[in-house]
Amino acid sequence: MKPENNKNFNIAISNLRTLSKDPYPGRGLFIGLNDTGEELIAGYFIGGRSEGSQLRMLKEVDDTTIRTRAIKKVEKNGETYYIEKPDEEVDPVQRPLIIYNAMKYVEANGNKILLVTNGDQTDAIHNAIISPENKHYYNAYLSVKNSLLDENDAPNFTSRIVGITDLNNLKAFTSIIKKEDSGETKRLIYDPFIMRSGNKDEAGYAICFHTYENFGRSPADVQDKEKRLPPFKRVPYLIRIEGSAQDILNKFSKEVLNPETYAAMVVQSYKIKTGERTVLTHNKREIRDSISTL
Repeated sequence: MKPENNKNFNIAISNLRTLSKDPYPGRGLFIGLNDTGEELIAGYFIGGRSEGSQLRMLKEVDDTTIRTRAIKKVEKNGETYYIEKPDEEVDPVQRPLIIYNAMKYVEANGNKILLVTNGDQTDAIHNAIISPENKHYYNAYLSVKNSLLDENDAPNFTSRIVGITDLNNLKAFTSIIKKEDSGETKRLIYDPFIMRSGNKDEAGYAICFHTYENFGRSPADVQDKEKRLPPFKRVPYLIRIEGSAQDILNKFSKEVLNPETYAAMVVQSYKIKTGERTVLTHNKREIRDSISTL
């Protein structure tokens, strides 16, 4: 069957267009199979409304972990450059919201898990998964629920988003923890997204969700920091992903996400037959290693 004849195709394409028209989705993730059905793809993106909040990057720190880092602007010889900002120079109050492990690969208790989140809950979930007491990643996530709250960044109280992918069984488990308009913090756990690598009709699709929903709002409304940014209120939705991990990274960073608020993105691919993993990152600003390299 041609992709365009699949009932999900038009839905997924329409959802991708809607995301491209959202002036500020905030931080978001997606998990699915590429259109060959041979690679599982997990992506994570971050953004900011101001130049200051966009001074962030994503960096692969070892073969299991992708971490956010703060960056700073440096002026030299009339030119502007960007370098990594030492952690000690970041406001201690803001540090946990800015610097965290965004993506982590875990092997424990017979599980092969890829974690993607928008905060330090990555480490809390990781520590629970590797605990001998938790034989299943779902129980691991439940065990850390009391430590997970919406972020302390009034008036937004940014939601915490979680993607846990079972690489052994090609199953993605997603959740969001958010503050309702009533002031109550709720944790929503969505139905698992099942991926079938042998079915080409189901290849090329991913589920996606993010911290905010600003579709239909004007740039002025989005920039009004006295008002709360509308939190994501739907269930994770279907989007179309095509080509290689590099193709998908290019598509999102250059065509889908609003260039005025986009900051950085990472895509990790997992080859189902071999278990080979590849990590690709894209940062809006070119990052130099140090001032000495300028």
